[in-house]
Amino acid sequence: MNGYKEILIGIGIKAAASVTLFWSGLHLLYQLFVILVVVDIVTGVLASLVNGQKLSSDVSWKGGIRKVLKAISIGLAAYLDPYVGAPLGALVAGYWCADEGLSIIENYARAGLPLPRELQNVLRSFSHGTESESEVK
Repeated sequence: MNGYKEILIGIGIKAAASVTLFWSGLHLLYQLFVILVVVDIVTGVLASLVNGQKLSSDVSWKGGIRKVLKAISIGLAAYLDPYVGAPLGALVAGYWCADEGLSIIENYARAGLPLPRELQNVLRSFSHGTESESEVK
């Protein structure tokens, strides 16, 4: 039984080293995107719980698929970097980071945290424009 424990510990150490090596090789905007995605998911769940809303697996799946598509677009843009001759991956990652940041602020507002009036107006203007655009089929 002790041999299995050592094997599992060895596998865990190798997995942690691999993740660390992969993470440290990422561009800072790619790292920021991953962090913002996690924070957005956590703040979205917390905002729903604060409002007494039930968590929907359909909404979670749709949101997860959107986040995967964002990550794929970053990966594709990063792949095209050398062919385009510009930091396309970083530009796309920066755009999606801004989008995730807005989503986090919206989650704060949904949770009832006070936001400056100017920021509330900006969020309102974005939500009116994106609702119809995100429903494109």
